[in-house]
Amino acid sequence: MASAARYLADDNVPLLAMVSTGWLFVLGTRFVVPALLPAIRVELGVTNAMVGGAMTLLWLTYALMQFPAGLLAQQVGERAVLVTSLAVAAAGVFAFATAPGFGGFVLACGLFGLGAGLYFPPATTLLTGDSQSSGSTALGITLAAGNIGAAILPFAGVAVAARYDWRLGVGFVLPLMVASVLGVWVIAPVRSIPRDPEDDRSNAQIRAFLGAVFGRRRVVIPVAAITLLTFTNQGIATFLPTYLTVAKGLPPETAAALYGVFFAAGAVGQPAAGRIATRLGSRRMLVWLTAFPAAVLGILPFVKGTLWLAVVVLLIGLRVVVTPVNEAYVIESLPPAIRGSGYGLLRTITLVLSASGSMAVGALADIGLFDAAFIGMAALSGIAALAYALLPPDERTTVSPRESAKGT
Repeated sequence: MASAARYLADDNVPLLAMVSTGWLFVLGTRFVVPALLPAIRVELGVTNAMVGGAMTLLWLTYALMQFPAGLLAQQVGERAVLVTSLAVAAAGVFAFATAPGFGGFVLACGLFGLGAGLYFPPATTLLTGDSQSSGSTALGITLAAGNIGAAILPFAGVAVAARYDWRLGVGFVLPLMVASVLGVWVIAPVRSIPRDPEDDRSNAQIRAFLGAVFGRRRVVIPVAAITLLTFTNQGIATFLPTYLTVAKGLPPETAAALYGVFFAAGAVGQPAAGRIATRLGSRRMLVWLTAFPAAVLGILPFVKGTLWLAVVVLLIGLRVVVTPVNEAYVIESLPPAIRGSGYGLLRTITLVLSASGSMAVGALADIGLFDAAFIGMAALSGIAALAYALLPPDERTTVSPRESAKGT
């Protein structure tokens, strides 16, 4: 708590506010498109599997940019990468707003994924800096801002689409994205990254480093578990509004509101997750933050009524609170010399392996197995919880520089 107060008491506040705002628009826009999929699918005359494939392209391009983003941040500085990210993402939003047909929609998905994928690794290293304790607070706040965007922007997009069309339902974000480009350019510092002999060696030794870290439980277990959770998150985030509309019979506006509730749970819980994990232990937090939402997800197909659906969706939304705990656990295990590139590469591996979640759920929905898809995602989330339970009881969320150097 003291580290949070110190962080927020100094001149980091404008930087934190601007970077968090940029992530709010990037992540929020990423989930505007899934909220509009029912309207997009009908107007473009395509199947759930086809729109699921387009969303998989978005996730895949997003995933593939994680490693380059980390490398570029080390070479040219975080500000340049963040500005580029927002500019390309804004171009993707423009492509959505002007898409003439399904081909244009697919191209827009790819372009937006490329831009959005550049954002998080440099944002993480910029806010974390040399202080992992205060950086964890900043990371939690930034992740919460993203969930606020994911809670608000899809609802706004559905409202705009209901009055006009789905293209404007995405396109209304464009001025906000452009404003974020200018804001980050003005506020983010131009960091001079010193040339360190260890940096030269580290980039050449990434493969050897990965061989070492994947031989340790403290890395392989969280990476495997978060990969399963991300796979299921892709399916849920892409098709939850469609599922609530098609399988539960809710109006699109109500489904969009519940979609906002799903993300609101994460926005409330993520800022405090790191501090609670410090007190209770990372393993306990990771297990319960995964197991409880997994159990609730498994009962979703059997729940009826708007009120009960809202309660269940809210509880399922708690699954994203695991993210800052898991990410801090992994990134603080990486030696500082390759923290940016190593973290970016690990995120690429996780996101590439999980990118097909949208396509898998869409394919099951097309053959009448929408309920089975959600039960299957609950089972995969349960496996992730069991994986977290295999972590040593005395695991910590922080690692001293000496321990990192020893590879413990």
